[in-house]
Amino acid sequence: MPRDDALANGLLKEADVGPIVAGMIYDAEIAEPNGTETRVRIVINHAKGIRTLSLPRPMKDIVGDVPAKAMLIMAPHGVLVLILIDPAQLGD
Repeated sequence: MPRDDALANGLLKEADVGPIVAGMIYDAEIAEPNGTETRVRIVINHAKGIRTLSLPRPMKDIVGDVPAKAMLIMAPHGVLVLILIDPAQLGD
């Protein structure tokens, strides 16, 4: 692990700061804007390749209108705008 990563990880652990989504892929970022009525998560894939994002609960990509129970596929340099959904919206 590069020295800067070790320092950052140590500071985050000491401050008890963790990711919004556990197991987040290393070359993506996730943000949750403040002040919105609906919880929205914006995910950006910085990689040149496709990435799979594991979801903590059922969500829907509102840009691509894609609901997902456990995971979503992210295009290279892709962006997802996710909202939480009721599992009943997924069907069987």
